[in-house]
Amino acid sequence: HTLNLIHSDSLQRVLNRQWLNNLKNSQAFIDIAHKEQSDMFYKFGSAVANFSDRTRHLVVPWQIIATVDAFKDGNLRQRFLANAWLDIVIDDLDIENINKNPRYIRAEIFIALRYLQNRDYKFQ
Repeated sequence: HTLNLIHSDSLQRVLNRQWLNNLKNSQAFIDIAHKEQSDMFYKFGSAVANFSDRTRHLVVPWQIIATVDAFKDGNLRQRFLANAWLDIVIDDLDIENINKNPRYIRAEIFIALRYLQNRDYKFQ
């Protein structure tokens, strides 16, 4: 999603299409509290060091936002995949499951759902 904000039209379209091509319905069932992996390995000469990035981001809200942003640049197949993926994610969310999580997780999920709603996604 961060790369999507560079606003280079041609590069943005390519990134968006790649994002849509790589959406997998199996990944739509990720737990809403799942955070991205933050361990990074750096190689210094022959030595390898492991650094942890203390900034951890939830996966599902940013995947929703990136998918909605990428939708406009997709072809018919890619848009179909995006809709199918979003339907799975949204159907898997329920208010009881969201409310069981800490406040910051609820906030990010609701931000992503509001983002969907502002883009005229129709909730069932």
